[in-house]
Amino acid sequence: MLEFRSYDLETYTLPIWQGDTVYNETVMFVGETEAPLLYYPDRVIAVLSSDLKTQYEEGVDYIVKEGRICLTEHTSIPIFSLDEYYPKELIDGYSFQTTVEGYENIRYGEEDTFFKMQVSVTYTHTDTWQGLIPPKSRKLQRFLDKAASGQPVTVLFYGDSITTGCNSSKMVNVPPYAPCWYEMVIDTMKKYFGNPNIRYVNTAVGGKNTDWAMEELQERAIDICPDLMIYGFGMNDGWRPAKDFCELTGKVLDRFTEACPEADVAVIATMLPHFRVKGFWGNQDTYEAGLYDLCKKYEHIDVVPVNSMHKAILEKKRYYDMTGNNVNHPNDFMARVYAQTIIKTIFG
Repeated sequence: MLEFRSYDLETYTLPIWQGDTVYNETVMFVGETEAPLLYYPDRVIAVLSSDLKTQYEEGVDYIVKEGRICLTEHTSIPIFSLDEYYPKELIDGYSFQTTVEGYENIRYGEEDTFFKMQVSVTYTHTDTWQGLIPPKSRKLQRFLDKAASGQPVTVLFYGDSITTGCNSSKMVNVPPYAPCWYEMVIDTMKKYFGNPNIRYVNTAVGGKNTDWAMEELQERAIDICPDLMIYGFGMNDGWRPAKDFCELTGKVLDRFTEACPEADVAVIATMLPHFRVKGFWGNQDTYEAGLYDLCKKYEHIDVVPVNSMHKAILEKKRYYDMTGNNVNHPNDFMARVYAQTIIKTIFG
């Protein structure tokens, strides 16, 4: 059994599509008493508070029924009431308008607003992953060879707020202080290669889109001229049709590769925003296919299919089970999916 009562790199980067145990999968209860899991659980090992400090007791706080975690009448597991989750007032920094019929607004919040309401479930299962398994890229070998040689290499993370690490527990300074996904990627690289000379630079800024990516490309990417750039935009471009998004992304990549011809690039197809929040859902779910088409012309640029992974998970779970702000940020569980998908794409 791997470690699940505190942050552990091996546990957190174990792919969710692999093996027979899921560690610290998160769920949240919103006006209901049951929550689905990614797999049908054979045995629930532990249900913990999100900070991993409190263990809830089966038969007292919850039961497992038809593959779901079901709350008991006197549970101590936190529940968002519908009035809390769908507030009547629209308050900046507290709520957004919602697309849900019968309600006007939906709860929003940064820091640990949602994190503290989620619980972590560790369980075994026999059913198997039915979604995409990220393929290993054949286009990032130059970086792998450099890193494997032990020579100093630089990894650049360039993107929006998701790439800054919002809302991982370490970033919001609450237990279990799980690192941001980009830190998990770097720590895995160092461990995989045994190379202490892997450094990273993160020039991401929250709220930015591909226009900004082009405007800031010189200072935030070209001047650094990394061995590998992990590029993550798209969440804030949702109003753009896929054709326009990919055309502009292509211009960014062309300019970057012309200036830094020895750099490999991994382009992340973003996770989805919450469809229940007005103003954020757009064309993000169409970008991944366009990015794959775009990257066919590049010898050393490939796509990281986080979008497909998120879609597959959403077939089993609710958006709020794995969000950090209920709008467009991952929590620790979804941040792990980012790290796992990037690692699989690069290393196979």
